[in-house]
Amino acid sequence: MAKKQGTRLKASPPKNKPDTKTPSKLEGKVDSPSETTQERPLDIAITELADQFGGAGDVKIKFFSTILKFSTEINVRQESFYARFNLTPGRFQILLLLRVSSGLALSPSDLADKVGVSRATMTQFVDCLEKTGFVQRKAFPGDRRAMLIELSKEGLEALDKKILPTYFKRCRIMSAKTTMAEMKEFVEVYRRISVNMAATDFE
Repeated sequence: MAKKQGTRLKASPPKNKPDTKTPSKLEGKVDSPSETTQERPLDIAITELADQFGGAGDVKIKFFSTILKFSTEINVRQESFYARFNLTPGRFQILLLLRVSSGLALSPSDLADKVGVSRATMTQFVDCLEKTGFVQRKAFPGDRRAMLIELSKEGLEALDKKILPTYFKRCRIMSAKTTMAEMKEFVEVYRRISVNMAATDFE
């Protein structure tokens, strides 16, 4: 399908975001320690219930609750970042896969397999990305009945000049005060927790 002329990529802030700063001021913004470590009502409730059901002073429960809190904060910040470019985590994955693929293009079925979603879900993702100008559909060479999903010129430019530089800058800022030894230990802790996750599949 030929890409409509005049389509422009637009980056918009999240609808419900109270912060009215411009995107340039938001780039690389990371909350101060006082904002991220403050104990919230939910944290207090989990601590009290952990004492009741898991045993008073069970540090393992508090440790895992901290991990869940950390994961939630990361997800909230990442979703805010994606929304600035009319993206979602799923759509961002698709752009990354197309960016590193040969010819900057993949079939819808290949994308669905790599992302781990159904063909129908992938079609919805692609429709949204095409509507916002990031990708375009084109006929598969030698078989016009088949289609390839290709990064558009505008999509490639947005990725290389705006989205990816900002994404990796945020990663560096959030990891700035962490030593190499701490990062390696964190990865190892994550690996051990991942191994134990299967043991939680019980009624």
